[in-house]
Amino acid sequence: MNFSDNLLLIDVLLMYTGSINRKQLMELTGMSIATATRTFKTYRERYPDNINYEVGNKRYEKSSTFNPGFDFNVESALALIAYGRKIEPSRYSNTIGLDQKHNCGHQLSKEISSILTRAIYSSSRLLIHYLSSNSDNEIREIVPTAIFESRNRWYVRVCVLEDNSYKNFKINRVNKVITSKSIGNISIPEDVKWKAPVILTLGPHPKHGFSKGLKRDLGLDKKPLFNLQTTDALAGFLLSEWAVDCSEDSSLDPYYFQYQLLNLYDLKDVSSMVISPGYAIKRKVDIQLETIDEEN
Repeated sequence: MNFSDNLLLIDVLLMYTGSINRKQLMELTGMSIATATRTFKTYRERYPDNINYEVGNKRYEKSSTFNPGFDFNVESALALIAYGRKIEPSRYSNTIGLDQKHNCGHQLSKEISSILTRAIYSSSRLLIHYLSSNSDNEIREIVPTAIFESRNRWYVRVCVLEDNSYKNFKINRVNKVITSKSIGNISIPEDVKWKAPVILTLGPHPKHGFSKGLKRDLGLDKKPLFNLQTTDALAGFLLSEWAVDCSEDSSLDPYYFQYQLLNLYDLKDVSSMVISPGYAIKRKVDIQLETIDEEN
């Protein structure tokens, strides 16, 4: 990373986490103490209204007058926060691939997405106005706990304070975010499903005519099964991404859903299975429209 990229990193972390210290910058970039000190000094000189130094915590914090000093991609910022992917544009120009990654319509808001992520770091409660499947302006009081990406859509995992349930909201459908007027500390239940390990056992679709290639895709040249490890909350998302047939009778199109879920009956209590391909077919599953909208 060059010096300008380091300044960009400070800008993004201030906006999306609310604070950053010298040690964090050194760990993220591999720079020396002297370089980190110089980088913060330069950022403060160029963007004095963006940053404050908190002596007690020995860290730099986002100021109330913060205005991004750099133009950056929201998805890249979220990928940094969620998965640690560095915001470092490639300077290699002799490429041989076609970039076909497209954003689907509505662009993510820097302001809304950063308020949500800062609330995760500060364990803050928020009021959101959400565009759901049955309301144009559904108001929820929430505590955001995590973010993740699935099928080019970014989601925020939240505890809904009305009933202390955990849900996944599409960030692009959050119309407005305001700080909750509720005061005092709040205790939310542990998100057991977010952490509960789940194994997905996959194999070639039995109705696909050419299983040898599918086995090669899954690395099954010398073993019969392929196991994916995920969690209760994310299993359905992962199965959708992999286009896995989760129906009881392998009834989905094998040339689109090329893999089959082999341990289907072991996953009957996994909450996110309701959004996996074919899971609800011929099943008496109580799937609320709201759940489909928020998670699918």
